[in-house]
Amino acid sequence: HKGAVYPKTEIKINAVEQLVENEDSNYEIIENLDNKKCVATKESGSVTFSFDVAQAGFYYMKIVYYPTLGKGAQIERSLYIDGELPFEEARSIIFHRRWVDVGEVEYSVTGNEYRREKEEQPEWDTFTVKSNGSNLDEYLKFYFSSGTHKITLKSVNEPMAISEIILCQLEEPKPYQEVLKGYRAAGYKEVPASIEPIKVQAERPSAKSSATLYALEDRTSPMNEPFDISRIVLNTIGGRGWSAQGEWLEWKINVKTSELYRLSIRAKQNYNSGSFSTRSVWIDGKLPFKEAANIKFRFSNQWQLLTPQDENGDDYLFYLSEGEHTIRLEVALGDYSEILRMVANSVDELSSVYRKVIMLTGSM
Repeated sequence: HKGAVYPKTEIKINAVEQLVENEDSNYEIIENLDNKKCVATKESGSVTFSFDVAQAGFYYMKIVYYPTLGKGAQIERSLYIDGELPFEEARSIIFHRRWVDVGEVEYSVTGNEYRREKEEQPEWDTFTVKSNGSNLDEYLKFYFSSGTHKITLKSVNEPMAISEIILCQLEEPKPYQEVLKGYRAAGYKEVPASIEPIKVQAERPSAKSSATLYALEDRTSPMNEPFDISRIVLNTIGGRGWSAQGEWLEWKINVKTSELYRLSIRAKQNYNSGSFSTRSVWIDGKLPFKEAANIKFRFSNQWQLLTPQDENGDDYLFYLSEGEHTIRLEVALGDYSEILRMVANSVDELSSVYRKVIMLTGSM
């Protein structure tokens, strides 16, 4: 599809009104699920939606979904266009659930802290389609010719409800220097150093994408809060369990004044020896600037206070208006994405050469 355009027209597909039967259909219509009429898909089978495209081109895809009650595992679907898998990355699309810690912190008679209970807190969410575990951090784009098409979501794991599918273009986050110029032009000021920092204990997130992300104990540094040399206190979160692409943790903060803030994260990355781990930083559901998608945590056996910086060594500044905000850290491939893409392309080329050799010489 060389030379294909990216149409600015948005195509909205109503899941209930544009649902069509297929030989594998398995669903039910729910009249009111948290104020939306929707199609509830099952653990098996599939659902198909028919729609018209006026202008041919590449479109990104958003799916408005609700994680209905299941076994608590991640929701997985394969995505077909007109009955065919458009590319391998569409074979496994992961939709995350939303989990929260509930109840008060409790302790044993000897003062050891117990882990809090977890429960799912489902809500309607809009997911921009990207592949699970592929070599890409980017969102997937789909080519549609003009005319009538069908999208099929085939269940791989867990049920979910769908109210709408949107084909559209995405707004690219601006480079940091361009965003910073906008901050300056708007008259935004840096928060004074005399103002007491807003501190949030990471082991107490407001929400998380998996029930397997939970608070942990770490006694390797007395700077960790809270800290106790003899009793169990849960003072960190993540570790080896927070490594799958797309998994996230969220924290809510309250800001008293609308100003430019630095973001500092106390972390220890002692898993990828000689290398780094990557997280993307989201503020209220958006990347504040392009570089926020690729924040590196380099290997160290020591705890570090990381303040993300630009290429000049200057701290990134984040504008926060007065009131409540949500900060999300999400596992990303970052620079590894391009490396893995090059490896995959090289493997594909070698495989192609091998097949040509076999065609010419026959198997030995």
